[in-house]
Amino acid sequence: MKALMSIFLNFRDPDDGGASYDSGDDRDAIGQVEAILRKGQADGEFREFDTFVMAATIQRSLDGLPFLLQTKPDLDLDRYARELVTLFERATRV
Repeated sequence: MKALMSIFLNFRDPDDGGASYDSGDDRDAIGQVEAILRKGQADGEFREFDTFVMAATIQRSLDGLPFLLQTKPDLDLDRYARELVTLFERATRV
């Protein structure tokens, strides 16, 4: 994860010299998750909640993982994943 995050954050587009991931990319990533959540609400699978807040929270729980691993290198990733599943199931459940 650390290596991937390093590559992800440090990659530069050779054409414009800028970062490969910017606010537009972040908006797109969150937007994809938000679309899934809206569909789940429309289909009656999820309760009503602010889909942007939930999508951003889901996205941050994943893209923040490399930083958590720097803070706690012995983090039990299986347990982390199970807790996230429980957290988001309870937060979205009808």
